[in-house]
Amino acid sequence: MTQVRLPSPLRALVVAAVVALLTAWLATGTTRSGWTVSTLANDPGSARAASLAFTHAYGSTSCSAGPRVSGTQTCAGSMVGSDTISNLGDLGSGRLSAAVKASSCAPVQLANAKASNANPLLPRYATSFQAAGPWTGSRAMSLDGSTAFAAAVTQQSTPSGFSLGAAYGWGVWFKTTSTAGGALFGFTDKPDTTSTANVDHLLYMDAAGRLGFGYSATSATGSPPGTFNDGEWHFAYARVDVTSVLTVTTTTWRLYVDGVSGSPSAGVGLGGTSSTGYWHLGWSPLAARPYGTGLSNYFAGSLSNFVVFHTSQAPNAPSTNPASQTAFDTFASSATEQWKLDDTGTTTFAGTVPGTTASPCTMFDVTWSFTSPASTPVSGLGLGTFADNSSRPVAAPAAGGSQSSTLTISRGSTYDPDAAGLRLYVPISWTVESVPTGSPWSLAFAWTGADAVVVA
Repeated sequence: MTQVRLPSPLRALVVAAVVALLTAWLATGTTRSGWTVSTLANDPGSARAASLAFTHAYGSTSCSAGPRVSGTQTCAGSMVGSDTISNLGDLGSGRLSAAVKASSCAPVQLANAKASNANPLLPRYATSFQAAGPWTGSRAMSLDGSTAFAAAVTQQSTPSGFSLGAAYGWGVWFKTTSTAGGALFGFTDKPDTTSTANVDHLLYMDAAGRLGFGYSATSATGSPPGTFNDGEWHFAYARVDVTSVLTVTTTTWRLYVDGVSGSPSAGVGLGGTSSTGYWHLGWSPLAARPYGTGLSNYFAGSLSNFVVFHTSQAPNAPSTNPASQTAFDTFASSATEQWKLDDTGTTTFAGTVPGTTASPCTMFDVTWSFTSPASTPVSGLGLGTFADNSSRPVAAPAAGGSQSSTLTISRGSTYDPDAAGLRLYVPISWTVESVPTGSPWSLAFAWTGADAVVVA
C-alpha cells in the first residue's frame, strides 16, 4: 500500500507514485503513457476556499474524493495512470513550490524460500504479480506468452554421481487456457533467452494441452491422460529414480499431473548437455529439442511454487494435490529450491545481474518535463543518479492554471543488452506545497492492491 499525506490546503498537495519501470519499455526511448496525463489544477473562486479535490483513473478502476477537509480515500488499482489533484482555492504561483524525486532504483526479484535464497529469479518483460494462486489466499505470477519469463541469477549444476536408490524431482503449479503450447520451466547454459542448443530438464505443454518433461536431446516422458489447458490449477511433477548402478547409471523417469502418472521412460544418465546453467521459468528453447513443432518457447498463464529437488531424496508425487500452502511446504521441505512466486513485485535484488558489470539503473536516462508553466527539472539524467532521493525544483502553476507532466526513459550510453526486459522498481514522487504553513487540516490517500506498483 502506498500512502500519501496532504498536511494542509494552505500547506501542501502531494502526489506520490511508486512505479515499477519495465526496461523493455525503457529501451525504446518512448514515453510511458501512464505519465502523460499527470495534472495539477489551481483554480480560484471556489465556495470552499482552499479545499482539495482528487480523482484517479487507471484501467477498469477509478475513484474520486473532494472537495473535503479531512478523511482518507482508498483506491484500487495503480497510482500510475491519469491523476489530478485540484486546489480549489485562490493560490498564486508565488505561494506554491513544487519538486520531483525518485528515492531508489533496483531490479525486482522473485524470492527463493530455501537455503539457496541468494539465488532468486529475476522477472523480465510483461510479467504480472499477485495473481490468485492454487489455494485460498495464495498468489502466483502470470506470463503473457510472448515476452515474459524469469531466470535465476546463480549458475548451478544438475546432479551427478548417483547411487542406487537416489531420486530427483522438479515440479510447478500451473493454470492456462493457451493452445499455443510453451515451456513452463527449463534449464539452459544462458541466463537470458540467448539462442542455445544446451537445454534440458524442461516441462512443456503442447498445443492440445498435454504435458511432457524433456530430459535429454531425444527423450521425453509421456503425458498423463487428459489435457490441462482448461483454466484450472494443476500440479505437474517429474521424478527420476536411479534403478541400478553397474557400468552405467540406469534411470526411470515419470511425469505426474495431479498425482496421476504418465507412461514411465527409461534412460541412461540424466541426459542433456546443459549440466551447468540457469533455471528459467516461463521460457525454454523448445526448437532446440524434438518435442513437437510449432510450439511457443514462452508459456501463457499463471505459475506458482516452482520446486527443484537436487541434493536430497526427492519425495514421491502426492497422490492428491496438497490442499494448502502449508501442506505444499511440507511436501517441499527437502527441496533444494522453492520459488513460491507470491511476490508483490516490490522486493528488489541487490546483487549483480548475470552478464552485466554495472547496475541496470545506470544504463537508462530519464527526462521529466512539465507544461503550463514549462519546467524541466530532469533532462537526460541517468536513472540511477536521479534515484538518489534528492528533490529537484519544478515551477508551480499560477492561480487558475493547471500543470501536466511527461516522464520519458531512454537507453543511455552505457546500455547493456543483458539488462533488457528487467523490471526496475523506482519509487517516484511529485510534491506541490503552499507557503507559509500553519493549518492542521489534512487529507490522506491510500492505494490498495499488491500489484499497485507494477507497470505492465
